[in-house]
Amino acid sequence: MKTPAFTIEPAQRGDLRETAEMLFDSELGRKYYPTLQTLEETLTAAFGTDLMYLLKCGGETAGFIWFQKNGAFYLYPYLHIVFVREAYRKTGCGKRLLEFFEQYALNPDGIRKLRSKVFLVVGDWNTGARKFYERSGYTEVGLLPGLFRKKVDEHLMMKECVNL
Repeated sequence: MKTPAFTIEPAQRGDLRETAEMLFDSELGRKYYPTLQTLEETLTAAFGTDLMYLLKCGGETAGFIWFQKNGAFYLYPYLHIVFVREAYRKTGCGKRLLEFFEQYALNPDGIRKLRSKVFLVVGDWNTGARKFYERSGYTEVGLLPGLFRKKVDEHLMMKECVNL
């Protein structure tokens, strides 16, 4: 399938409800957030301190990415969520969002870095996402039992990005 034309733009406060609804309408959203209101409150609390970007395809929000500049060990970028709507999966959109995150890590605030490590966690139940991250060059560095939810182990993954 051909990758659709898309743009990545900063999320605005007014986008948070749609973003919460989009995520909550997925297995990922329902597994980690007990209610839509909880998810919306979480996104609202993070807005302004964390970074959130929307993936737009033909005017529709196809996905989003949410990360912290120095969220891992107060030093490295940490990816909270990369999410692509079901209809846009397997089109390269997720890969583009992940590359956006990695490029941000190498050029934070317009300051070019030669190297940066980036981190994320992925639930053991989410084998498709884990394989996606592995194909994208991420390696597991540890297992975190019950980090966010009882009986859900999280795989801590890392990638070293290099600016060419």
